[in-house]
Amino acid sequence: MKLTEILSQISSQNIKLWTEGDELKISAPKGTLTKEIRDLLSQNKLELVSLLRQKSSNITATSSLPTLIPAPEERYQPFPLNAIQQAYWIGRNGFFDLGNIATHSYVELDCENLNLERLNQAWRQLIEHHEILRMVVLADGNQQILEQVPPYEIKVLDLSGESPRTIASELENIRNHMSHQVLPTNQWPLFDLRAARLNEQWCRLYIDIDMLILDGFSINMLFEQWGQLYKEPESELPATEISFRDYVLSELALKDSPQYLRSQQYWFNCLDKLPPAPEMPQAKITSAITNPRFNTHTARLSTTNWQQLKHKARKADLSPSGVLLSAFAYILNYWSKSPKFTINLTIFNRLPLHPQVNELLGDFTSSILLEVDHSQAVPFISRAQKLQKLLWVDLEHRYINGVEVQRELHRRGRSQPMGVVFTSILGFEYLVDQRLGTRLGLDQFGEEVYRIGTTPQVWLDHVVAEKKGALIFHWYAVESLFPEGLIDQMFEAYCDLLQQLATSDEPWMETYYQLLPTAQLALQAQVNQTTQSWREGLLHGLFVEQVKVQGQEIAVISPQKSLTYEELYQRSHQLGHGLRKLEVKPNELVAVVMEKGWEQVVGVLGILMSGGAYLPIDPALPQERQWYLLEQAEVKQVLTQTHLKQSLSWPEGINCWSVDSEELAAENPTPLEPVQTPEDLAYVIYTSGSTGLPKGVMIDHRGAVNTILDINQRFEVGASDRVLALANLSFDLSVYDIFGVLGAGGTIVVPPPEAAKDPACWIELIETHQVTLWNSVPPLMQMLVEHLFGTSRVPVEGLRVVMLSGDWLPVDLPEKIQSLWPNVQVMSLGGATEASIWSIGYKIEKVDPNWKSIPYGKPLLNQRFYVLNELMEARPVWVPGQLYIGGVGLAKGYWKNEEKTKASFITHPVTQERLYKTGDLGRYLPDGNIEFLGREDFQVKINGYRVELGEIEAALKQYPGMKEVVVSAFGEELYNKRLVAYVVLTQESTKPQKAGTYQPSPQAQEGSLTDPIERIEFKLKQLGVEQSESYISRIELPKTELDESLIQKYLERQSYRQFLSQPLSLKQLSEFLSCLQQMKLDDYTLPKYRYPSAGSLYPVQTYLWIKPNRVEGLEAGLYYYHPAEHHLMLLAKKNEIDGQIYGVNQSIFEESAFSIFLVGKLTAIAPMYGDLGKDFCLLEAGHIGQLLMNTASKQEIGLCPIGNLEFQELRDLLKLESSQVLLYSFVGGKIDFAQTQQWSGESVGTTEKPKSVQLREYLQQKLPQYMVPLEYIILDTFPLTANGKVDRKRLPEPQVETMTTTEDILPQTKIEQQIAAVWREVLQMEKVGIHDNFFDIGGNSVHAIRVHSKLQELLAIELKVVDLFTNPTVHSLSQYLAQTDRSSGTIKNRRDERSRKGIARKERADFRRSLRHKK
Repeated sequence: MKLTEILSQISSQNIKLWTEGDELKISAPKGTLTKEIRDLLSQNKLELVSLLRQKSSNITATSSLPTLIPAPEERYQPFPLNAIQQAYWIGRNGFFDLGNIATHSYVELDCENLNLERLNQAWRQLIEHHEILRMVVLADGNQQILEQVPPYEIKVLDLSGESPRTIASELENIRNHMSHQVLPTNQWPLFDLRAARLNEQWCRLYIDIDMLILDGFSINMLFEQWGQLYKEPESELPATEISFRDYVLSELALKDSPQYLRSQQYWFNCLDKLPPAPEMPQAKITSAITNPRFNTHTARLSTTNWQQLKHKARKADLSPSGVLLSAFAYILNYWSKSPKFTINLTIFNRLPLHPQVNELLGDFTSSILLEVDHSQAVPFISRAQKLQKLLWVDLEHRYINGVEVQRELHRRGRSQPMGVVFTSILGFEYLVDQRLGTRLGLDQFGEEVYRIGTTPQVWLDHVVAEKKGALIFHWYAVESLFPEGLIDQMFEAYCDLLQQLATSDEPWMETYYQLLPTAQLALQAQVNQTTQSWREGLLHGLFVEQVKVQGQEIAVISPQKSLTYEELYQRSHQLGHGLRKLEVKPNELVAVVMEKGWEQVVGVLGILMSGGAYLPIDPALPQERQWYLLEQAEVKQVLTQTHLKQSLSWPEGINCWSVDSEELAAENPTPLEPVQTPEDLAYVIYTSGSTGLPKGVMIDHRGAVNTILDINQRFEVGASDRVLALANLSFDLSVYDIFGVLGAGGTIVVPPPEAAKDPACWIELIETHQVTLWNSVPPLMQMLVEHLFGTSRVPVEGLRVVMLSGDWLPVDLPEKIQSLWPNVQVMSLGGATEASIWSIGYKIEKVDPNWKSIPYGKPLLNQRFYVLNELMEARPVWVPGQLYIGGVGLAKGYWKNEEKTKASFITHPVTQERLYKTGDLGRYLPDGNIEFLGREDFQVKINGYRVELGEIEAALKQYPGMKEVVVSAFGEELYNKRLVAYVVLTQESTKPQKAGTYQPSPQAQEGSLTDPIERIEFKLKQLGVEQSESYISRIELPKTELDESLIQKYLERQSYRQFLSQPLSLKQLSEFLSCLQQMKLDDYTLPKYRYPSAGSLYPVQTYLWIKPNRVEGLEAGLYYYHPAEHHLMLLAKKNEIDGQIYGVNQSIFEESAFSIFLVGKLTAIAPMYGDLGKDFCLLEAGHIGQLLMNTASKQEIGLCPIGNLEFQELRDLLKLESSQVLLYSFVGGKIDFAQTQQWSGESVGTTEKPKSVQLREYLQQKLPQYMVPLEYIILDTFPLTANGKVDRKRLPEPQVETMTTTEDILPQTKIEQQIAAVWREVLQMEKVGIHDNFFDIGGNSVHAIRVHSKLQELLAIELKVVDLFTNPTVHSLSQYLAQTDRSSGTIKNRRDERSRKGIARKERADFRRSLRHKK
């Protein structure tokens, strides 16, 4: 029974229904409320509540809604498109993403014995009856109903008698064309009907309707009436006295109604927190799809299951549409990056403006931007009830079209379309005219074989409908936008979810319902089946075992000393005895404060042998940080080197021992029996902490040994292997360098401390000591590769394993490595310090050129990796999620920090497995590998170091006068991030520049004066005034006395660079602009002005931009000043202009209240003056400018002329023609009259260091160098979100060219110019100063290698890469090279020697290539 029938039945018995909140209330005369009626009301409760709420809203609103007054005499006059029509009409244009497509409905039917002539005649009757079928869109964007149109003919293609192959081909051609055709909107008709006759009995009917003219409900009504007229040609359709035009015009008047204004306020208040559309994985960016093609996915829920689902929905107080919408949202959440997103909900919003509204056909569509929040772990039923409740509240504010809401969203800077749509035509039966009788629609013509709907700027459209008692639903998707198979998987999961909701109670009440496709579930389980038995032991035990078989073999090679296994054991053993005498116990930390050297190896082995655990501390750290680590770790004993013991300061109570002088060595031949277990601590490494304090990661022997045994087994590491130990001891890669290699019987090659960034030294060590293993962060290997390529050096073969981890791995690096060492195995490794060195790896064999990054890989042995959402549910393939690590490698937690431990080491709510939350984002690839996507929180990787931005912020907040701090990481490449600090200082700590201080633009031409003192000296010379001595004679003129009044005129006319924040009155602005007002004088034919113009043409016109709330009573926007009428004509409403277009004058612009633009229209002067027209325009603009400046101060207005402005952005907004050019511009605002009593002059800067230099020097005393930000941007205040939090996305992005605090002194000498030229080429910069620090202006290690190679070739000199690090400015490097050149041999001798070496290397390389070719 339909809802209208139910309401009619109970109304006849005087039963009244109404709603209170979500409840259905009933009032009935005694005896009328029978069990049958009770059951009927109970079964349809939700639908009745929804209907009554809507009707109640309509009834209460009707009294204040605009009255629709029919205007039949004007029905053929043009009228505006409504909001949704405008969106459809504009959106189909190709200059929008996902444009070049119409909003249309397309369907195909296979029909038996269909009379096409009768069908065509019935359609003609519809065209005659429904004027909207005769609509076109005019060029100006208005729509019009055509009074007369030619008789419509359905195009028929006769395929009878053709072969099946030909028929199939023709049918496919028609579908390909019609399913995505874009009908011209300015031509009738906006529909296309065709038929293909297959044989005498069968035909295929094609129907394509542009939804500019009809919404979904109107199309259904149209098809029902078409069926009625086909069946009964003489039947009459309901007559209407109103037209769609009448409705649209009445709806426009609604914008003045209370309902509209309340709705507008409701939605505009929601916008700042409204999330974007679901962030589904994309294979392409939307702009790359120029001709989108939609694919259809269709399924049905059987009548039985659909009735069961509706029954369960009613029990849960959900409407049928509500449960389907919630299920759709459930699937979207599973495949969306964020649990918070917005669904674009289609509603058919026919407002009760006239009794016949429901009989009209047209596009009455509106939309609701429904906010979805799945961030809470609650059952499906709770999610659905919450979503429906929000939807009902939204529906009460439906008087503003969702399109207008999206426009406001766009105006606020959020331009992303809401491209996921849900459309339900369930529950609208009551709108169908009862005179139509049984609803037949298209079913009576034939069987539907294909359907599709397309909409511009939409990538997924879900439509639900009921047909013959079953649920029919469609997904229309732009599948090329997504990874292959993704939409199929989502749709399959959706179908399965609906089936389960209909047939089972479990998914309704389940909090963690498994939606992952079966194949993906199996794949993820298989990937994490890494369990393998291994012998548990102690970290140093691996080395002790090798001593027995490798006793006389070399264990450690360093510049100072080489040690055999036996010698290393003896030193470590003696050290261990000494520490044990000092009562070092298991899980007690002993610090190792050493530079790179053999002593580090002895130290860590000795500590472990004693039973303790080691804590590495970099001696290069600031003393404050060293002391903090020693105190926090409760260290009593420190192992160091003699020179550091003497040069570093040590806290009281610390025992400091030099390993190189064997201070603590205790001669004792008795073997040290282990006193610790595999579950005891092996080491603690401190990483950056978000609260400002570092965190000590506690790793036990068991986890570290597991990782080492896995790697050694994986790469068959043995006694013949040697590793170049580049990693700092406080970086956990060093754990493998020491214990992994010694545990396999191999050799550690320790570079000298000064060679940390010298690839020339590395390659010498690799070749001299036959290094086979490389273990480092990618940037170090990239430095080595660039060095080898730059010097054309062919390395000796022998390097067989390259392990890269700790930072982003450039996609092209593996291929470069393999070109240098053809047989090398390259392995990408990853994980976290909190999970025993590495937990995941990917063996790189061939890199796909389409890859954006190297895969993270699959988990290592006895370790597990998960990609989970916020609710700890497994993510499908391609969907980003949080990366979690499980398995034996997990750290025991953070040293003495239970709170941080509980926050990062969690228990999975379902599996109860202990996991570490890495803070990284990743996603599964179809082959089971994980792709690393970066960090989601404020922890970043900088040069291989993991840095908590909060720790830097905490240190900066201690700076005197610091008010607020935000630190962010910037960089175009994922592996080239740089730190920038944004600071807000207290008023006392800031010294604002005097108004008018000039700051040279970074784009200033070379050779211009930038030093403030030089600039003032230049001004004092007044070179624009000719010297009187150069003339034959001079004539004295009577001098005007320079009295106070004349001085005051000069002062009033000056430029102002500081303005008050108070708004101007409209009267003040009007009086100011009146100086430009046109005057009509007697006896003058042409109007006159207070300034001259060539030929009295006055081609220069005035435009303004008024900021929000800066002129009382004047709306923010762009205006044209009309001099004849003395009016401001609003051209565009605009609250904000990007201040960067003002360049160096941005700070002045930010303070101002308005901008003035003097624009010359050349077509208004060129016909008389030709090419001189622009010159005359410039003269006129100068006169206007002088007049404005003389007038402004009288109205307490100050002006500042602007010499340079990027005007292009404003041209379109001002609606300028190509012949209109900007001549002159100003910014202005309210001033205090006292400002007119003094000069706003340029001042000479003080000798105080810039604040950025002070901040950097302060942090260098607090933090490691890699944690010190490059740039410091000082702001007056931070931009905030609606929730009052700092809006990091709106912070100004630094420019690489500005990342310097040095004076911009250009190269002078030839060698400076040569060095600077190379820098500019490598860094792609326009200008380099001689004091610019290479690494502060964007250079990195890889850039340094390139510079090194180019300089050696250009200057023909021997230069070490390390020289670039020690001499990082053009000036210092040029001085160094000059000294080197004087103290060493001639350049020619060095060039000849390099040439000979190069020839020899080339010959060796050719020989090797020939050998490989022969093989």
